[in-house]
Amino acid sequence: MNKIFAVLVVGTGITFGLVSCNSDQIAPTDSNTESARVEAVSKQDVSVIDGHLRFANSKALMKTLTDLNDRGRSEAWEKKYSGYKSMRAAYNELIKYDIGKALTDGSISAYEGSYSVTVEKDGQKSYDRAIVDQALATIVNSQGITQVGDSLYRINERWVVALPVQYKSEISNEQPVHGVQRAVVHKVLSVSQSPNARLLSDHDQNYIEYHPDGLKLRRFRTLGWSTNYWVSQQYWSAGYRVWHQRNNWYGWGGEPADYIRVWAKVTINGQLRYYPGGVVPSQGSDQGYGVEEIQFRYSEGWTSASVGRCGVEFSWNGTGNGDNGGQKIYKGYTGNWEEDI
Repeated sequence: MNKIFAVLVVGTGITFGLVSCNSDQIAPTDSNTESARVEAVSKQDVSVIDGHLRFANSKALMKTLTDLNDRGRSEAWEKKYSGYKSMRAAYNELIKYDIGKALTDGSISAYEGSYSVTVEKDGQKSYDRAIVDQALATIVNSQGITQVGDSLYRINERWVVALPVQYKSEISNEQPVHGVQRAVVHKVLSVSQSPNARLLSDHDQNYIEYHPDGLKLRRFRTLGWSTNYWVSQQYWSAGYRVWHQRNNWYGWGGEPADYIRVWAKVTINGQLRYYPGGVVPSQGSDQGYGVEEIQFRYSEGWTSASVGRCGVEFSWNGTGNGDNGGQKIYKGYTGNWEEDI
């Protein structure tokens, strides 16, 4: 089994273009004046307005994101809010319908904002969910919009736009007149035989291709990430994701796999921060969409300063769809990284 070494590095806010969380405050309801509220997120803390969610305050948002960190919880949680469809749900719906069919009949326009298109080194396109973090993709609608207090946020992997809700007509502008744009900061993850090496790209990605008998080319795609989104406060997301794709006339699109399993253990400053408590095989967090993802966070109000030593162990394995010479196709990786962040 091949070995992956990855390194997480958190740079300064100046280096990566972060805006201080003390400046450009958008809404007073996002401030620490809400700190006296209870920890539990009640249904009154979250409501649906104009097709997007409104969180009463930052605490309700961050508590929800933490709760949704557990695999398999997102779909049941979303069903509590009538009239709301998340980016995660919209993208899964597109995969189930078939991207090629949607491109042909024009229905792809109904999913605008829920997917991104990446042009790979060989010129082929890959259709992916617009936000990697599945918890974040659950609390934004298909256009990437959510609300905290009286502030609207539009989120993708490049930037977050924030503005007062009375200027919601500007939410699609990358540079709104009455709001601010903050860059999403992608820390560098490395895949190398040297644990101290760095990649120029944002993400640690691997593509493991296979060709089933009589079927089109398929692959398992893996992604390790460490990303900071400014959504009413700094939100650090990190994780490891595996998903299955098929090569089509339009490029690479999602395809269910027979089996995917991901495992990870995370420590920060020697303290256990994430451990699933056992290996639970599955066909993905959303039943058969060929995706399995594990996320872990350190989001207790961190700033651009270092939070300490992070250690991550991970492994994954999967069985693709289709046979090769009558044998099921099995792929997998294991690895670890450790670095100051």
